[in-house]
Amino acid sequence: LSRRQRQMCIRDRPYGYDMAATDGWLFNLNSIDQYGYLTKYDSSWTYGLKYWGDYLKSKGMRFGFYFNPLWVPKAAYVQNNNIKGTSIPITDVVGTTKFEDHLYWIDTDKPGAEQWVKGCIRTMIDQGIELLKIDFLGYYERDYGTNRYIKALKWMAEELSLIHI
Repeated sequence: LSRRQRQMCIRDRPYGYDMAATDGWLFNLNSIDQYGYLTKYDSSWTYGLKYWGDYLKSKGMRFGFYFNPLWVPKAAYVQNNNIKGTSIPITDVVGTTKFEDHLYWIDTDKPGAEQWVKGCIRTMIDQGIELLKIDFLGYYERDYGTNRYIKALKWMAEELSLIHI
C-alpha cells in the first residue's frame, strides 16, 4: 500500500470505510510460494500479502484481493512444483487455453485441479484476505463449458464453507 493508502486506513475508517482491495492489472506475478500460490500482488511490492493482511487488520480494516483461483501464474507454471498435498505437477492441471500470456487456466476435469483451486483460496485466507474478487468467470465457462465452470464454483464454495452449489 502506498503512503496515501495507509493514511486512508486511519483517516477514513471512522466514515465507514473498512476495506482496502487490490484490483486488476496482474502483470508482475513472480512472487510465489513452493506450491505456486501468490505471496505478493506484484513482485515489485516490498511486503507480501500476509504483511498487508496483518497490517490492515491491525488498523481495523479488511483486505480484499483481485485474483481468480482458476488461474496459474506463469511463474508457477515454469516452477512446476507439485500441487500442495499431491504428487501432481502444476502443469498437469493446466488446460488447453490461456487467459493471457502470463496466466494459464486450469482444467477442472484434470486430476489435481480441485486441490489447486482449494489450495489457492486457503492460501489467500491464511494471508488475511477476506474478500476475493474473482473476475472473468464467463471467459472460463465459454472456453471450458458450463459443467467445468459449475464444478469450479462448487470447489470455491466448499473451501469457503459459505454455500453448497
